[in-house]
Amino acid sequence: FSRFDDEAIGAASVGQVHRAQLTTGEEVAVKIMYPNVETLFRADMKIITNFCWLAMQHHLPALREIEKQFLSEFDYVLEAANMQRVAAALNSHPYYRTRVFVPMPYPALCTREVLVMEFVPGKKLVEGIRSAMEPIALRRGTTVAALEHEEKERIKREGLSSAGAA
Repeated sequence: FSRFDDEAIGAASVGQVHRAQLTTGEEVAVKIMYPNVETLFRADMKIITNFCWLAMQHHLPALREIEKQFLSEFDYVLEAANMQRVAAALNSHPYYRTRVFVPMPYPALCTREVLVMEFVPGKKLVEGIRSAMEPIALRRGTTVAALEHEEKERIKREGLSSAGAA
């Protein structure tokens, strides 16, 4: 890299993302796995599985499936290959080709714990959600911050299953 920003620009499920520039000049996003995250995940899953085996055996099949699906998160080489497959499939479809963009990885620079992909400028998800909430807040005669606070309080009171029920 000719430049690597120390401050993360985002967080992923098992790592964080930094902006960088390749020596060839391309802007890239670099996803770096957190140290020991797979070991910690496996230890947590063992504890949860043992508890379910003792107290709620009917949940074991679902828990094992969740664990199996989550384990794919620990191989960024596999993730890079999946990104290429998904991009190829979407780009071959006339509807999705212009509506969905998958950043292309740089497979030669990827390892099991580092994923390098093209940088795509844009809004963070939370910024996009807040922008979408602006007309709602305006219609209700309030602010986005007030709506956000109201929703957080509802979740604290009633839990996630009732989020957005208003």
